[in-house]
Amino acid sequence: MQTWAAHKVTQELNETYGTDINIKRLGLNWKGEVDIREVYIADHHQDTLIASKELQTNILSFVNLINGHLGFGNIKLESAKLYVKTYRGEETDNLSVFAQKFDSGKESKSPFSLIGNDVRATNTKVKIINENLENPEVFVFEDVNLLAYDFNINGPDIKADIEKLSFLIKDGMV
Repeated sequence: MQTWAAHKVTQELNETYGTDINIKRLGLNWKGEVDIREVYIADHHQDTLIASKELQTNILSFVNLINGHLGFGNIKLESAKLYVKTYRGEETDNLSVFAQKFDSGKESKSPFSLIGNDVRATNTKVKIINENLENPEVFVFEDVNLLAYDFNINGPDIKADIEKLSFLIKDGMV
């Protein structure tokens, strides 16, 4: 039943917004939190945009979740990846292309939304790459640890209050 729910939610998002979101396993842990394993979101070139080995949260409303309004309490990400990439010959990065999929350009009563009370990310990697530059690796952050409050995605807009942030920068960056 839980894996069916994960499939239903991702199928609805993928069909409605033209995204490529996959979840390998979904379950409930002993604290009543949703335990999602191996989340993968591909970009418009079928390369990694977002991935996470483990995501734990509690869902505020299953009805809203199925309708594309993702309301969560606390969100914990472990070993996540965010690869923001501008491909050669393109002006817009893959994260912006992904976010634009949720903006139909029309007035809508219910744009895509995702909220989370606290977001904690540990052992995360963030890459910002622009293949149009002589040195494509703009930033490569390793071992990112984040604590943010009031995380909110509403259509293409992303907001959060960052309390703590630490990371290592890859050697040799220009």
